Amino acid sequence: MTTLAGLNILLVEDDVMLRKRIAAQLERLGADVTTAENLQIARQHLADLDFEFVLLDVNLPDGLGPDLLREKVFARTPASS
Repeated sequence: MTTLAGLNILLVEDDVMLRKRIAAQLERLGADVTTAENLQIARQHLADLDFEFVLLDVNLPDGLGPDLLREKVFARTPASS
């Protein structure tokens, strides 16, 4: 059986039932799961905690999941001179 022990995962999903089911499955595999139902909460979690993996819905109530990904990737990319 695959184990995700010790892996910190942020799950961003607005559908409450789907979010609960995915989180439960990841936790059964040993992951530490933090959930967010929208981008605002996801941004707060990303500012406060470290994650090895983010599972991100595309269409969220307050924007698009890929926009959050772009924000975080570009925030970590050093500016070229």
